[in-house]
Amino acid sequence: MPFFFVDELKNNNTITNDTITNDTIINNTIIHNTITKYTITNDTTITNTISCKKVKPLSTIDLTEFTKHTWYSQYQQEVKYQNKSSFFCVTATYNIEPTRKVPLFNGNVISVYNYANLYQVNGKPLNTKDGVVLCARQPNKNSNSTLLVAPCNLPNILAGDYWIIAKDEFYKWIIVSGGKPDVKYPDGCTTPTDNINHAGLWIFSRTPIMKKEDLNTCINILKQFGYTTKLLIPVIQENCNYNNSFIK
Repeated sequence: MPFFFVDELKNNNTITNDTITNDTIINNTIIHNTITKYTITNDTTITNTISCKKVKPLSTIDLTEFTKHTWYSQYQQEVKYQNKSSFFCVTATYNIEPTRKVPLFNGNVISVYNYANLYQVNGKPLNTKDGVVLCARQPNKNSNSTLLVAPCNLPNILAGDYWIIAKDEFYKWIIVSGGKPDVKYPDGCTTPTDNINHAGLWIFSRTPIMKKEDLNTCINILKQFGYTTKLLIPVIQENCNYNNSFIK
């Protein structure tokens, strides 16, 4: 997500209380998986010859729920436009504003208000509610969880992938990937850390401090999807004032 500071298993595989039940596995390949407890739908291909699993965004989300309240980053990867020196009080607020437009695009657009502090909690803000607003565009009318994000004055060709790959049933948390995980590590794959677009991995919570069990759920989901989690860095949210940020 350029900051500015840029289903159900066809073979009925399910996860319940951290127990996996496999009815059918063909040629060592899981064709499709669903974790019904967390309303996750994701295509994942596992073979002996491909190192990175194939990950896709959810087919759809409830935009009203998604944009209802601010999201608080819990863990995220460094990217070219944001390093760990600003991993303090990071928030993302999405707002539906009918007048918001981007060049050469007539589809759905959501305003994105990002915020973070530099070097310390309640330090220098890198963006405020009166600062740079990004635009999340929905290029595929059939999938509102597959977004492109960039400053609103830029066309879609210069925007970065923003895929919602998993969510809680009640929108307590979401997992976002900056496109497909295609950088290989010994324990899995992830998105690049040295790009502006096609970069980033985030765990967001509706509350500043995420419940430990929810965080563990998100980490386990990422591992199941074939991501390495070793590049995720915690974001400090304790005692944040979010001064001059757009919070809802």
